[in-house]
Amino acid sequence: MGLCIYYSGRIKNADSLPLLVEEIKDISEIYGWKYQTPVFSSIN
Repeated sequence: MGLCIYYSGRIKNADSLPLLVEEIKDISEIYGWKYQTPVFSSIN
């Protein structure tokens, strides 16, 4: 089973996007969820 998070809208400052990705990564690690982004992955 997988979950994809799609963002739709406008972000005021594109420089904030890495902070959002980092926050979701942290939540995934807390709950033991595997995650994968174009930049990093918990999947071996």
